[in-house]
Amino acid sequence: MDQLDSFTNGNNLADRPFRMPVQDIYKFTAEGDNRRILAGTIETGRLRVGDEVVFWPSGKRSGIRSVEEFNRPPRDGATAGEAIGVTLTEQIYLPAGEIMCRAGEPAPAVASRFRVSLFWLGRSPMIPGKRYKLKLGTARTAVELVEVRSIVDAGDLTSVTGKQHVDRHDAAECILETAKPVAFDPLADIEVTSRFVIVDGYDIAACGSILEPIAAAPSLLNQRVERREMKWEKGYVANADRARRNGHEGKFIVVTGGGDSIELARLLEKRLFLIGCQTYYLSIGNLFSDLSAPPEAEPMTREEQLERLGELAHLMADSGVLFITALAGLQDYEVERLSILSRPFQLVLIGVGSTLLKQAVPDFLLEGGEEHSQVVETIIERLTSSGIVPDYQI
Repeated sequence: MDQLDSFTNGNNLADRPFRMPVQDIYKFTAEGDNRRILAGTIETGRLRVGDEVVFWPSGKRSGIRSVEEFNRPPRDGATAGEAIGVTLTEQIYLPAGEIMCRAGEPAPAVASRFRVSLFWLGRSPMIPGKRYKLKLGTARTAVELVEVRSIVDAGDLTSVTGKQHVDRHDAAECILETAKPVAFDPLADIEVTSRFVIVDGYDIAACGSILEPIAAAPSLLNQRVERREMKWEKGYVANADRARRNGHEGKFIVVTGGGDSIELARLLEKRLFLIGCQTYYLSIGNLFSDLSAPPEAEPMTREEQLERLGELAHLMADSGVLFITALAGLQDYEVERLSILSRPFQLVLIGVGSTLLKQAVPDFLLEGGEEHSQVVETIIERLTSSGIVPDYQI
C-alpha cells in the first residue's frame, strides 16, 4: 500500500494532443436554426473557439465556430473528458468515426494495416480469411487477421509459436487489416485512442490496443483478386472479339459528385445505348437487399455494397458492356477498392461539380450546373476523344 500511495499521476489527459472522435452530426432546422453540430467526447487535450482543426483519416480542415452543450449557453472551450458539440466555420461532409484534432499538434496515424496486441474472448478461434467488425473509438469497419506474430497462453503464461489462429483466452500479437483506413494513435503515444474491440457476429470477441501502423504491402483484397484472376475460367469468346463486335471494350464507368449524379448516369446509359453501345446502368440502391439473407439479418454495409458492386463490374466489363453506376460521397479509398475489384478492366471516374476526392483524380472532371442533357453530351465527347467509345455519326 505504501508503494501504491507513492505513485503520482503522470498522465494528464488534458495536456496531450487534442483528440475527439466524431460520434454523430446533428442538423437543426426549427425556427430558423441551421446549425450542424458535431457531437463527441473529448478523449485528450483542450479545444477553444477559433482553433483550426483537422479530421482524420479524411484530412479535411475547418475551424471551431462555437462549443456547445445541451440546454446550456455556448462556451469558449472544453477539455478532456467532456461530452460536447461543436459547429464549424466551414461546413464539410464528415462521416461518423473521424477523429477531430487540432492543427499544429501531432497528427494520429492513418492506416488500414497495423500491429496489435489483443486478448481473444470469442468462443470460436480467430482465423485468417474470416471477417470481423472492428470498433475503434466511434469508427466501425470490417477487419481480418493477416498474421499471428506470437501468442501467450493466459492459463499458464507459456509462449506458443507457429500458430496462425488465436484460441479463446490467448493473448496474441497480430497483424490486422481493415477494409478502409482508420485513424488511431499507437499505444505508446496515446493509450485511449489505440484501444479497440472486435465483434464476431453479435458478440464482443476481443479487446486490444494498436501498437504501430504497418508499412504498405499488398492488401488482402489485392491478394484475393490475384487468386481470382489466376483461377478464372474463360469461355471461347475472347475480349478482343467482343470489342470488335461492340465497337468498344468493356469498362466500369462511375459518376460521382453532386445530387444529380444518379440522373446523369441514367441519361448517360440511354445516350450510349442510342449510339449503338452495349451498356447497362445499376443503382447501388439495388444492392441493399440480399435475397439470400434471412429477414432478421443486418442490412448490408456500404463496404459490402461496394465489394459486391466491384465484383459485378468485373463480370459486366468482362462481357464487353459499358457498366455504369453513380456513387454520391465517393471517397479515395473506395475508388481504390473498386479499381482493384474490377481489374483487369478500366474504371473510368467521372466527377461532376464538387466531389469528396482528395487523392483520386477523376478521368473527366466537369463543373456541372448546366442542363443534364448538355452535361451528358460533354461526357460523351470526352469518352469519344479518349477512345473509350467509338466516334459514331448519327
